[in-house]
Amino acid sequence: MSRARYSTRWDEENARPQCYGCNCMKQGQQYIFAKNLDKEAPGKADAMHVASLQTVKYMTHELEEMIENYKQKLKEI
Repeated sequence: MSRARYSTRWDEENARPQCYGCNCMKQGQQYIFAKNLDKEAPGKADAMHVASLQTVKYMTHELEEMIENYKQKLKEI
């Protein structure tokens, strides 16, 4: 799902590496991305789509917790 979809913006299942051409020039090739996601976990693309349609409002402290969580994950790499 596009990062414009706030509810799935930070979903780790929605993050996969892509080359610049596919990601930027071809808008992430979302159809192909979805097909490959379903190969890993059948039905995941539909579930991700449904989740992207949900309205989510994060509180400041929730966003700060996410920032700290990802900072910690980066340190572990």
